[in-house]
Amino acid sequence: MTAGNTHQRKPFERIEILMDNAKYSRHLRIDEGLLKKGAGGRACFEFYDRKLNPHMQDSIVIKWCE
Repeated sequence: MTAGNTHQRKPFERIEILMDNAKYSRHLRIDEGLLKKGAGGRACFEFYDRKLNPHMQDSIVIKWCE
């Protein structure tokens, strides 16, 4: 018997993006095949935006751009 939520969810990692000169942030999941980037640095990336794809649960980073 388990306590709490009976629905098992797969663990995931996400990043928080602080937009330059903006007063908001965004959380994006990291695609499972992507390597992690160091915290506190700047990064360029491609992502699927959940706002443009309403069938998705979260926005997802799909590629780091060098």
